[in-house]
Amino acid sequence: MAGFIYFKEYEVIFNNRQFSSTITFVSEVARKLATENEMKYVKKMENNVENYWPGMCLDIETDFPELEERKFWSKMFYETAREIFERKIGVQDYFFWQTQRIYQIYGTGKVFEKAVKEVEPKWMPDIRDYREFDEWTNKRNKE
Repeated sequence: MAGFIYFKEYEVIFNNRQFSSTITFVSEVARKLATENEMKYVKKMENNVENYWPGMCLDIETDFPELEERKFWSKMFYETAREIFERKIGVQDYFFWQTQRIYQIYGTGKVFEKAVKEVEPKWMPDIRDYREFDEWTNKRNKE
């Protein structure tokens, strides 16, 4: 059985174990990065972990109706992919799971981003990857 996180025709597929651990990882990262006001989003997501059932799916359109919440989760999924890449979260004894999980989590960040851009087409998430890219680009352009 599989779970999905989707928005309209965009989706990311997870097996049951991946779905559950992904929500746990993203909640863990969000708990570290959330502002006091954003903690309500973290608690809502953690409720998904507590009430997890095999085959569970999250429909961004109905489960995350607030634009600010979609923005928040877009950033948190991207940051969680980065945390896995940097080996700061998850099982570090083995590498085999990291590539697929980064793909799934980064892809989910993209799906949340698409849900935001439907309302705010020029919105870009403020994440480390984008900030580092801008820094690198600016440095290269000065050379």
